[in-house]
Amino acid sequence: MGRVTVPPAGFAVVRFDGIDSTNREVAERARTGAPAGLVVVADHQTAGRGRLGRSWSDEPGSSLLVSILLRPELEASALFVATAVVALALSDACHACAGVRPALKWPNDLLLGDRKVAGVLSEVLWPPVSGGPGPAVVVGTGCNVTGGPPPGTAGTATTLEAASGRRVERDELLDAFLAGLAPRLVQLGSRDGLPAQLGEYRRRCATLGRRVAVEWPDGRKEVGLATGLADDGRLVVTADDGSCRAVAAADVTHLHLLAPPDGRPEEPARPPRRSAGSTPPARPPRRTGGG
Repeated sequence: MGRVTVPPAGFAVVRFDGIDSTNREVAERARTGAPAGLVVVADHQTAGRGRLGRSWSDEPGSSLLVSILLRPELEASALFVATAVVALALSDACHACAGVRPALKWPNDLLLGDRKVAGVLSEVLWPPVSGGPGPAVVVGTGCNVTGGPPPGTAGTATTLEAASGRRVERDELLDAFLAGLAPRLVQLGSRDGLPAQLGEYRRRCATLGRRVAVEWPDGRKEVGLATGLADDGRLVVTADDGSCRAVAAADVTHLHLLAPPDGRPEEPARPPRRSAGSTPPARPPRRTGGG
């Protein structure tokens, strides 16, 4: 049984020394009626998971490993915002505690320069489980805090301490993260909350304006310019032939990423000009909400 601690900002925090997966623990509790705001934190995971079924490895005590139960009153097409608000809040917490602000890489990574410092994984439990009328959304994040990069990630990952050159306490990072996340979740309940959060995500997303390589689940690969983000969270990529793709589930790699050390993206690149007489590119998918 995990240790229950006094929650900041209305969250119920349960702590484990070690666990297989914080997301799995929150999902199990959600199915038995746990309310929104449940937070599970662990010092170490033995079966941590990332996007597209990848594993997440960590050294005990080196990372902030946390999963949160949300029950947002949002349409299914808008649930991407659950990932967006968590990523935004975690980036702000890194800045508050370490003095570096990670940029956001679509759909779920936080980068310092071109190195990953954190990832976010959202899972929707369907059909709606007990505890609320809508779907339960489990949002987990792992943030590399202390020491060097995780095993096997040299050159592609970093930690807050390595990037900032100063000591970072995981509990302080957790408190700053939850304190920043709370008002964002409240804002989602207002009329303008959803477009405001998506608008901020778009402004801080380092993927937009970048040339990217897209690898689809069936192995197909394409290269193009990330030109937009639809309201349902799909990345709009304009290929070199001028056609548009709305990417929902694929590997997206930044090409020629030259962000400065503080993680802020450079000015976005401009889409290539069309030559006279060329066929105009297809329009991005029609948005389903505000923003």
